[in-house]
Amino acid sequence: MFSGLLPGGEASTIRERHWAAVQNAQQNLNLEGEPVETFEKLKKLIIEAEEDIKKAEGGNKAAGTRARQTMQDIKNAAQEVREKILELRNAGEPNK
Repeated sequence: MFSGLLPGGEASTIRERHWAAVQNAQQNLNLEGEPVETFEKLKKLIIEAEEDIKKAEGGNKAAGTRARQTMQDIKNAAQEVREKILELRNAGEPNK
């Protein structure tokens, strides 16, 4: 199994790196930033999903599970981008 290093130099498996990235992205996706920042985080999630999607295509069931979870996270991140854009639009309009 592939093993990488986390920023602190600790060894990790693909699954550990995946969940750490998902948790990091979920923490970073909040309504305080601008739409562009939130969109950049959405793009990061999409890039991170690529490896698991390719593995799932080859029949790896665990990768399929991770890919489905990441796709749910992508859906939620896309919703947050929509909300931020609407907030900007509504902030510029007078109340009716």
